[in-house]
Amino acid sequence: MTKRIKWSLAVGILLIIIVLSQWVLVRLAYAHKLSPNLTLSIARFYNLKAGAIKTGDGQLNVYLTDYLENKSLLDKYIAKNSSQDQNSEQFDTGLNNLKPEEIDKLVWDKLVKEAWLSKIAKEKEIAVTEAEIKEHLDNIGGADYIKDITSKEYNLSFDRYQALIIKPYILEAKVYQGLLENYNDEASAQKAQTAYAALESGRDFVEVGREFSDNQTYLENSLWLTEDQLVDFYAPIKDLEIGEFSKIVKVPVGYVIWKLKSITAEDNQTAREINEIFIATKSLDNFLQDYLKDAKIKRLYNNV
Repeated sequence: MTKRIKWSLAVGILLIIIVLSQWVLVRLAYAHKLSPNLTLSIARFYNLKAGAIKTGDGQLNVYLTDYLENKSLLDKYIAKNSSQDQNSEQFDTGLNNLKPEEIDKLVWDKLVKEAWLSKIAKEKEIAVTEAEIKEHLDNIGGADYIKDITSKEYNLSFDRYQALIIKPYILEAKVYQGLLENYNDEASAQKAQTAYAALESGRDFVEVGREFSDNQTYLENSLWLTEDQLVDFYAPIKDLEIGEFSKIVKVPVGYVIWKLKSITAEDNQTAREINEIFIATKSLDNFLQDYLKDAKIKRLYNNV
């Protein structure tokens, strides 16, 4: 046997060993036989899937790296919550009692939603900008504050925290607004018109609100608005006399009918006391469930 043949055989055997070892590692990762860190490394290197959602218009993939990182982050958050004083405002009793299968479902549902959001965002050319990320970070304490928390409490890089939490949060709001702008929610519009007709017929505002309002927070409790706040969809309130109700006003997530209860002036500032009837438009979860209605979901990695 010549050296060239021997060398070819050796290389062939080595390649077979490498392929088999890779196959074994992947199988062990899916079978939960490896350490979390090694499983994550393998999932990232081979771009492994945690599952897929198949519909008539294609397939959405859920990746194992995203599942493992989100699961780890949630586990650490739950552990942090359980270590807090149970009488503190920060303590969440619901989180503390979650079972493993419930935690798994929370993570999986989050990733399914994010895969769908990314699909819609790509179709509608919706993107999260650096300015939007900065604005959100500023609203929750600033980038330095978040970097410190992610590093010390979650052992997670700031970039990964942005990818796992911040960007999906902003994208969800932008996609939802885009869906509403292109969706004719006839049922909600008709409901608002029926409520308005009831008010015009002379029925009591609170009585009508109890029947039709989807959120009754400010139906009887008051919302106070100053002059500088009467802009955008609040602007019609300026034209109301005390006791009057507005026309139907379209707001980002529904329809509102305002009623002016009182006007007060103090320290050279005027404030209006408002009540509202609120009719919600279709929720983001409703849009998602419509998409998943005929979907076939296959999970390749189960954590419970």
